[in-house]
Amino acid sequence: MNKIDVIFKGDELFNIMTLMNNKGIFMRFWDQPGLTEMYHITPLPGKKEGINSGLTSSMNIGIGKYIPVEKKEAAIKVLEYLTSEEVQKEIVVKRFGTYTGIKKLYDDEEVCKVLVCSIVKEAQTIHREFKDIDNIYIDQYIKKVNNIFDKFLFENKPTEEALSEIADISKIYFISLKSSVGITIFIALIFTVCFILITFSKLSRKKYEEKYSFFTLDSWIIYCLGYMVILSSEFLYYGELSNTKCHMRYSLLFIGIGLCMIPILYKLLISFPDDNKYSQYLLTHKYVFILSMIGIEIFINILLVITPFTKEKKKFENTNIYKNYERCTMTSKFGNYIILLSIIIKVVMAFSTLLLVFIEWNVREIHDDVRAIAISDYISILSIILLTVLDYIKINKYEVIFIIHSIIIIIICMGNYIFIYSIKLLFMSIGNKEDNMNLKSGVSVKTSKNLTSSNEPKNKNLVSKIINYHYNEYSISTGSSISSNNSQCYNQSSNRKNNDSLIEKTNSIN
Repeated sequence: MNKIDVIFKGDELFNIMTLMNNKGIFMRFWDQPGLTEMYHITPLPGKKEGINSGLTSSMNIGIGKYIPVEKKEAAIKVLEYLTSEEVQKEIVVKRFGTYTGIKKLYDDEEVCKVLVCSIVKEAQTIHREFKDIDNIYIDQYIKKVNNIFDKFLFENKPTEEALSEIADISKIYFISLKSSVGITIFIALIFTVCFILITFSKLSRKKYEEKYSFFTLDSWIIYCLGYMVILSSEFLYYGELSNTKCHMRYSLLFIGIGLCMIPILYKLLISFPDDNKYSQYLLTHKYVFILSMIGIEIFINILLVITPFTKEKKKFENTNIYKNYERCTMTSKFGNYIILLSIIIKVVMAFSTLLLVFIEWNVREIHDDVRAIAISDYISILSIILLTVLDYIKINKYEVIFIIHSIIIIIICMGNYIFIYSIKLLFMSIGNKEDNMNLKSGVSVKTSKNLTSSNEPKNKNLVSKIINYHYNEYSISTGSSISSNNSQCYNQSSNRKNNDSLIEKTNSIN
């Protein structure tokens, strides 16, 4: 072992063995009772001439918070006794030879005969805690710093790289507008917001009323507001994380998705291709339905306040590869049940929308819209699944998580809005071409007052009814079925088959 190793070695066990074996020349170590006779203790050099530096640690005493009330007064008296100048001087200093936290005792000649008072009086101390705020043992931190410092001294590690690695041990990274990733996603979010607002402003013009008649103006407002709320949740990723940000982020996301789905679900429910009391009720009680659905969303998010989200610090051993960051997490079982309930409600709404789209596939007034809704709904279901999975899979790079999450959000907002808002124009142009072709080919259109043929059996199962709704063209305004000659022949053929099967069943019973 050469001199330089003895001087700079930072391992505590090695230092203790060196002290005990009297082999140390220059040792930087904690004060040890009983070593003053063998070694001469001097202050460590500091930043300024004549002023030394040092690292302090302490043994703390206190009163437990669970102590019975009737014993608190006695515990306080014991604490006052143990921290008194007499006990600290006679027991802590003279008997055990250790340093005390009472600074004025270092002006006492009796104390200075036992301790090196100049170390305490001249020191620029940095207090050493057993654990820091991140629940990382300080010894682990010191070990990492020593390893980096050794590489700087003996392996020619660049100064800036060494300082950066030391800072990364405890530094928490977050998304900032100063980073390339942060500013790129921010611009994309702003563009999405502006696109939705500009296109929405055109809906109030008369020439657009016919093209975008799927929603009334108030439904369009709710629908667009939902996307604004979803996008606003993404801006909360910027800056340092907090428990409030976590709660607001998830609340805005859940409420926003709900606001987007409610107008679509309402429109499909009142467009059901059959006279029924439920559609009639919703038609006359629009705001009761919408406000009730919004109320459910708000109530669920209020329940989350009881057990809100908390920020979790993700710290890594090798900060050269992975940077420390914070993420939102739900540690309460009750909170996880509420989140699961909210997700289930969204999934039920999405699949209900898909079922109604299938049923109303050939409703004339919303013929083009239901096709756009089908595509939009598939995007929403896939996006909700991806967002849920993203919260549970292990990704250690915080920027990657942010990029994936933001892309999914932008796809939900931009993609779905475009399909509902403008894809209808495409279907309208295709539909006009098909109508012209039908007129040229001489295909006639015939109206029948009943959705199903009178010859069909009355007792049909639910699946048959749904399929029948899907394949029959229907008009909401006339309350009647619309079918071409070809479809009429198909219905007559199927009716004959149904009648033949009924006759066979009747004969067999007889």
